[in-house]
Amino acid sequence: MSVTRAVLPTGCSLNRTELWIVPLLWVAACNFQTQPIFEPAQSNAATGHSDLHPDAAVGGAPIAAGNSSTDVFDAGPVSGSDAATTACQPGVASCSAGRTQTCRADGSGVDVRECGSAGCNAAADGCNECAPGARSCSGAALLTCSPDGKAQQSEPCPLGCAVGAGGAQCRVCEPGRAVCKGRDLARCAPDGLSFQMQACADGCDAANAICNGARIVPTNLPRDACGATGVEDLDVNDEQELDTDDDCPRVISQGPDQPEICLISVRRLRVRAAGVLRVQGSRALALLATRNIELDGRISVSAQGSESGPGSAPGRLGAGESGVGRLADGSSPGPGGVVGDWAELPANAGGGGGGHGTSGAPGGAAPASCGPGQACATGGPGGMLHGSEALSPLHGGSAGGANSAASESSRGSDPGGGGGALQLVACEELKLGAHAILDANGGGGAGGQPGSVENALNETPGGGAGGGSGGAILLQARKLTSSAGALLVANGGGGGGGATRSGNAREPLLEGEDGQDGQLSSQPAAGGAGAGGSESGGQGGALVPPTAGGVAKMRTAAAGGGGGAAGRIRIEIGTGDAILGGVGISPPASRGSALFE
Repeated sequence: MSVTRAVLPTGCSLNRTELWIVPLLWVAACNFQTQPIFEPAQSNAATGHSDLHPDAAVGGAPIAAGNSSTDVFDAGPVSGSDAATTACQPGVASCSAGRTQTCRADGSGVDVRECGSAGCNAAADGCNECAPGARSCSGAALLTCSPDGKAQQSEPCPLGCAVGAGGAQCRVCEPGRAVCKGRDLARCAPDGLSFQMQACADGCDAANAICNGARIVPTNLPRDACGATGVEDLDVNDEQELDTDDDCPRVISQGPDQPEICLISVRRLRVRAAGVLRVQGSRALALLATRNIELDGRISVSAQGSESGPGSAPGRLGAGESGVGRLADGSSPGPGGVVGDWAELPANAGGGGGGHGTSGAPGGAAPASCGPGQACATGGPGGMLHGSEALSPLHGGSAGGANSAASESSRGSDPGGGGGALQLVACEELKLGAHAILDANGGGGAGGQPGSVENALNETPGGGAGGGSGGAILLQARKLTSSAGALLVANGGGGGGGATRSGNAREPLLEGEDGQDGQLSSQPAAGGAGAGGSESGGQGGALVPPTAGGVAKMRTAAAGGGGGAAGRIRIEIGTGDAILGGVGISPPASRGSALFE
């Protein structure tokens, strides 16, 4: 039997006797109501106590601390079958200050649930599943919370969903896409939620979605580079070499601690199917055509083994670390130590791979842990991720690290070089033919050397060196077209394999194999195989991250070098989308919009 308190309308006053004698007459005359169970407490002079307070006793037992609420009240003394007084009406819930309060089944108190940012639904006396009216993105759909806070209403967004200053909403345009609106140019904002207007002094070219007379403003180069005059065509139809130090007509500075850029401006650039332009030197290369670039051959700024490509990362930026050898007493010369007293320094740990678009992979240790009184060597860590997605400033990849041998040791190994940096600017159109190849790959780390026969009983064999990371390729054009089969790659080089030698000086000493240079495909460069029982180098980065060199298991074996990371590729155009169907790109390219003025 549930209990309620009678509330008398104004003018109604009955004592208990009258209430039992004339119940029907009283109900008719006084329009009787019941007081809700959740209502502010009132003093009860007839019973001599106040309605339930959080600290009050009910039925002889206090309410547990933390489970009572001033919104829940005692129904007063009850006799007969309802002698056990309840603190609240079982199962009844309410909202208060962003939380729900629900009376327990035995009526002894309430359980509180915080509703959080979604809030409490007073109509349903429960927490909302979501904040009414709130919007959020789920993939390409816009979700809007229903007014009752119980469901998300999904609206498909054809151009995708984004969150801006006004909250989540469907995109109104494709980021970076430009269209003419009257005489002005409207370019979609990066978030796709609005247009950025540009006034065109000479009107807007609707066919190409640019201002009439507008020219590309290339990254890293002078703003007026596309306005160069007196330049000639360049036609490459056989294999040629270009040195950015010796064959550079114009040098562009990128500031301190950055490689210079060799800028070569032409009217039209053609690299035919039989043409190969191999580039070397310390400066990055920028080829700019004031009209068109047509590529059906190859331009290479890749590293060759330990020789880095043109414009590789400055100094030790992103370079893999060399392995570190320690003698039994724990001493070590550290990187750059000389042979001298360190002839017995363990050389069998691998070097780390160079970093760029990702971190390089670590070299293998030999052995994995160093115990007291035990000569050992730890592998070099991989180089760090570095550079900007926009490739400004323009620089290439980083070299790997050497093994743990002391410098000048015959057991050393040369790390792979970092890939170079190439920027192509077509002030009009860039065409990639079916045989076009642009490569900026990292070099493979050299395999370890076993050392001399004379010291076979004391020396450990050399570990493999780390692979170099891929470089950078930046394409900027008013318009870009391509054919299936074209290839853009900036892959990392593989780590070198470990050498091996036996404790018996009469047995042969075996070199580890070199890691592969970055590949002209999306396949990762393989690490060099370890000799005998030694470990192989890690694979270079491509569409997948680089892998670590193998860990040596015994003193007569050596670890592998870590793989070099993939580099960076970026494509920026001014008209429409870059249609790259069937074009091989490794690692994946970032996209952007070319700037005009």
